[in-house]
Amino acid sequence: MDVRVVLLILATTITATGSQKIYASRNPLAVGSSVTLFSQDIVTTGTWIFHNNLIVFIVPDNAIIADSWKDRVTFNSTSSSLTITSVKLEDSGEYTLTAINTFTAKLTLSVQVPISNVSLTASNTDLVEFNDTAVLTCSVLNGTSLSYVWMKGSSEVAAGAGVQLSDGGATLTMVGVTRYDEGSYRCNVSNGVSDAISPPVHLNINYGPSNTTMTITPMRSAYITGSNITLSCSAESKPPAGVQWMFNGVKLNHFGPELQLEMVAENKSGNYKCILHNTVTSRFTSKSGMIRILTPIVAVVVNPTGGPPILHEQYMLHCEVTGYVGNIQWSRNGQPITADNTSVIDMTNRTLLLKPVQLSDNGDYRCEASSPVSNMTSHPYTVEVN
Repeated sequence: MDVRVVLLILATTITATGSQKIYASRNPLAVGSSVTLFSQDIVTTGTWIFHNNLIVFIVPDNAIIADSWKDRVTFNSTSSSLTITSVKLEDSGEYTLTAINTFTAKLTLSVQVPISNVSLTASNTDLVEFNDTAVLTCSVLNGTSLSYVWMKGSSEVAAGAGVQLSDGGATLTMVGVTRYDEGSYRCNVSNGVSDAISPPVHLNINYGPSNTTMTITPMRSAYITGSNITLSCSAESKPPAGVQWMFNGVKLNHFGPELQLEMVAENKSGNYKCILHNTVTSRFTSKSGMIRILTPIVAVVVNPTGGPPILHEQYMLHCEVTGYVGNIQWSRNGQPITADNTSVIDMTNRTLLLKPVQLSDNGDYRCEASSPVSNMTSHPYTVEVN
């Protein structure tokens, strides 16, 4: 029967669309496979139609299959089911089962090509942090209705700040990569009938130097002459940064993360700087530290200046120190002396002036000299007032 005649008959006889449903044995399904479309109700008079093209015309005790479907379609009159073999991509679409004067039910079938030969390429795998953009492209030789999931190691990569997905998810773009983007990437491709994962592509991110630190060992506010001091510099850098050292603004002919100062003298006091350079990122950074080297106190002597101490006259004692001195403290008979109306101490504490001399000034005088690296107290100097 001509399909146009069948459709005309249906158009004049269908009176209701009920709640009846049809369903598929599998959906989606792979190209080349078979599928059966089932009906919840038995149809004695009606049609199976695909995109307004007749597949089967159902009449009591008979079914007429359209010529274009005869090689691939089987109709089961007992269940009103329709089996299609060797399905093709073109078989995707809307199928309609109509029972005349009873109901019409529809089903959309998806036929898909199984996925094979997934590959992954990168625009560049050796990148510089903040400078470069990584573009990863996932390709599939065979497959339809594709969905993409990107993985870095065992974690999924999602679109977000600096991360873009395009071409339906097939392209991953990371703008201004950071060191944390380094790792192995894969794309997992799937559809309703298969899935496959690409071989990994490793991104290498060069970065730094950053977060530079300088360590001075041993760490002290000042060092005594003859000390051994080690300065070391480090930074987060890939590849490792080269290091050159400077002293008081002058470059030293010394390279490497450590600088050894042995048996130091006072003239080694000053500002030490390490300069770090990453030849791949072309970035520099530096760190500075001050080293203070002092000679130790080796002698402290109290000497008088002028004549002997005479009652009601002036009398002066001087503290002579050999070595660097930071502070001097005077004492009489073991008790600290502080400046008052009769005891005057100069700005450097090196000179003690008794003005005027009193009988209570009799006693043993000492001066204690100290510095960040040493201290020493003089032998007593006895003052007897005349």
